[in-house]
Amino acid sequence: MNPKINFTVTHQYDRVHLPEEEYQKILAFIAWHQTPPFKQPGRVAWHTLHQQAQTEAMPAQQLKAAKMKGVGFWNPCPQGKIYSGVLANLHSEEPTPPTTDTLESMLTFPHIGFDAEGEYKITYSSPAPIGGILYERALLEYNSARILLEHGVPATVPFMVVQYGDQYQFNGKPMGVVVNLSPEKTSMRLSCIQYGAAIHRGKEAQADAYYDQLRASLGVNGRPELETTRLQTINLLARKIGKLVHDFSAAGLYRYSSEWSNFEYNFDTKEVFLTDLDSTLELKNIPVSMRALQVLRDLGTAAYRLVAKFGYPDVLNSYTLNQVLKYDPLTELLVGYFPEAPYDKVEEISHRLWQCFIPHWMLLKKHQHSITTDWTRSRRQTYKMDHDLFYVLTLTIVFPLFEKSDLFHQYASSLTLKDMLQKAKNFLGTRYEYFMYLYQGSKVDLNCQEEGGYRLGKTAQKGECMIATKAFEKEAVVMRGKIAKLLGGNHSHASQMGEDTWAVHEGIIHKINHSCAPNCGIRLNETGAHDIIAIKNIKKGEELTLDYAMRNYQIDHFPEQCKCGADECRTRITGWKDLPQHLKDSYAPWAAPYLLELDKKYAKEDNLAYEH
Repeated sequence: MNPKINFTVTHQYDRVHLPEEEYQKILAFIAWHQTPPFKQPGRVAWHTLHQQAQTEAMPAQQLKAAKMKGVGFWNPCPQGKIYSGVLANLHSEEPTPPTTDTLESMLTFPHIGFDAEGEYKITYSSPAPIGGILYERALLEYNSARILLEHGVPATVPFMVVQYGDQYQFNGKPMGVVVNLSPEKTSMRLSCIQYGAAIHRGKEAQADAYYDQLRASLGVNGRPELETTRLQTINLLARKIGKLVHDFSAAGLYRYSSEWSNFEYNFDTKEVFLTDLDSTLELKNIPVSMRALQVLRDLGTAAYRLVAKFGYPDVLNSYTLNQVLKYDPLTELLVGYFPEAPYDKVEEISHRLWQCFIPHWMLLKKHQHSITTDWTRSRRQTYKMDHDLFYVLTLTIVFPLFEKSDLFHQYASSLTLKDMLQKAKNFLGTRYEYFMYLYQGSKVDLNCQEEGGYRLGKTAQKGECMIATKAFEKEAVVMRGKIAKLLGGNHSHASQMGEDTWAVHEGIIHKINHSCAPNCGIRLNETGAHDIIAIKNIKKGEELTLDYAMRNYQIDHFPEQCKCGADECRTRITGWKDLPQHLKDSYAPWAAPYLLELDKKYAKEDNLAYEH
């Protein structure tokens, strides 16, 4: 049978091994001998592989599905919904072949970018065909996926690019298809967790099942319909996304839209991976002076996309200001990107960025009913966030952290904070005044500075500290612990809750300083949080201290030199695994019990290894 659509295979990745039967099925979908299977609305078809593929780079990884972009579109009419996605009113109850018509809805959406001199400018999306993709964009996705694979960055795996025949020309350019392979059978994206179908429990069984599986993989407990459970899940994913955006830039690429609909989750590796790469370009092809700016812009995109989606129409009633600020997924994103940065500095940056978004968010909440029932798409767009201001603020406010990062040095930048402020002033004009108000603002500590039995104080050597405002007898509870949020990794304010689990406690409990001769220890309470317990009699006015090894198995977030000043000082702050046995024996009643369990586990593994 002659193909319904003529095409030529121009590129095929020879380090991927796909059974011939599956290869022929994919070709049949591209030619429309068979209708491509669309699992989600949009222009991406998704074929589950009955015979899985492997790559030479990662032979243990099973590739379970083929993602085909540019083979057409499917956009069934949404039920009970006035507004719709980027395909707007182009509804198609059945999958439709690609067209050469222009997708108008994306042409008016502004993006922040840079001109040739490195100054901010507003840019717009290039025209795209409905249901199709330009051949040159298909090549971009294929090559970007190849580069990421070669650098070990989680992403879909390149497989093939085809060019359609002369019947498919868009604005004088050929159209095509890019086929990448995925380690997951499901086509679900992480957007369904933050602002998609999984938000409304019971609305879509597939989304509910995906959310449940994801929470189980991440170790998140709690009722799935609760905002707090969802925010814990978002936090863990945000940390992973922050690291992934960093690694994307380190691989020499730029221009990735970090919309959560462009991220997927690998349940085998428990990692997030990149999926839509048809806008991505190589940093080596632009001037050296522009590279760090483009890397910064990608970080700004990740921050903006995360924050702005809390104002998505479907979820305006799903998130509350207090809980979002308490869990603060933006801090988790930035910690994933800047793992070496002081946590309190990252929190301060996050707070200022939230301050930029909150007035807009509250305005959307005010008009929530009209937005979801009456307003047209064009009217809703007039209420969009002042996103260029948010971008400029993000790129400027994170610059001191970026300047100390590996990426800044990798791309040999000569940028300074003064340069970034001048760029902001040049672009913002009269809005620069408001920008500086947000930029210079300081974080308001919403936690009490004094609580029952202790207060926040200062020392000349160590800075902030915790002071007892009354006497405590040995074994008395000094501070009651309550978990504020789970984290995606360790940092200087984190408490380890299990082998691969960390958390931040509420209040000012994290202000307690380390000492190699502490007067406090740890005890788990009924919620699993850490209570701070007096391990000796403590006098009123005495500094409260804790050996951080009592709560963390490994510590890598403190300077080489310990400043506790104790006669017994070990000279550096170490984790439980590095303590001498006599200290472990002494601390055992006051240390988190999982530390002892980890010792037993690793000792058993060492014995088995020795026996073999």
